[in-house]
Amino acid sequence: MDMLTEDEAEALADRAKIFVAANGTRADSVTKGLKFVEFSQTAALEDAYTAARNKLAGEIFVSQAECGQTAQELQEASDAFAAIVPNVGTLYTNAMIMEAVKNGGAVNPQYSSEFAYSAEMQPLRNGYTYWLYRSSWTVPDSGVTVSIDWSVSGDGAQYLAFAPEGGRDHKNNMHSYGVTVMRQPDEPTEVRFVATVKDYYGNEIGKLGENGEYAAIIGAPMRLSNTQPSAPRFASGDFATGEIYINLNGVEAIQKVDDSKIGITGCVSTLENGLHQINNPAVTGGKPSTYGVCLDAIATH
Repeated sequence: MDMLTEDEAEALADRAKIFVAANGTRADSVTKGLKFVEFSQTAALEDAYTAARNKLAGEIFVSQAECGQTAQELQEASDAFAAIVPNVGTLYTNAMIMEAVKNGGAVNPQYSSEFAYSAEMQPLRNGYTYWLYRSSWTVPDSGVTVSIDWSVSGDGAQYLAFAPEGGRDHKNNMHSYGVTVMRQPDEPTEVRFVATVKDYYGNEIGKLGENGEYAAIIGAPMRLSNTQPSAPRFASGDFATGEIYINLNGVEAIQKVDDSKIGITGCVSTLENGLHQINNPAVTGGKPSTYGVCLDAIATH
């Protein structure tokens, strides 16, 4: 009898137990995967168990034969119950649906590198449209169909607009629905995408992403900062070596700079100690820029 319980929550916590449900209970009203039997199927076992327990507790067996008969009846009832094949529930709870959506192809970036919040799309760029899954989605191995509505939050939300007609991202992938970056912030800014999961009838089941699980960064234009460090002084015989630091806004760090087209020009004069001095030096790069010298650089956002 310890394997039976009339508490569905207890059976969910201990899957070795069998849930005893009301007569007429259907599989689609019991949690998916949970074994259950109807109350009427346990009646014979319950009666035999109760009779044996009462006689044992009251020590009212008239003879050893009666004790043996009671034990036999209990065993027969146990064997009969053991022969019953329990039903299995098919109901998907809201928690199970949300877990399936979270791990499935509708929102999990492991299934697509083209989602707006996938690592491969970062940072989001001005003028491009990034994909959000909007079609209906069916929970695997079930008849449960859900829809997903998206919202945005965080400081970056003001720079986005939903694109019901879709568009292309910066890698030229075409999407039927998503968000378009309408303008750029001055600094890289986070935006959070929140998925509201709804059932077939439009009732909300739950939300995903409220804690930043689906966050993205809206990129900012890389430009020279108004605050720059002092220029270094070089002193050598024929060659000058050293490092020039340039403060930039809109990036975290410069990973690589192509210095093949960078040079320092100016009026060179020779000092009394043999060192060379460059008067009015200027840095030249490969391309002109609104913000000053333009270096071919790879930066992280």
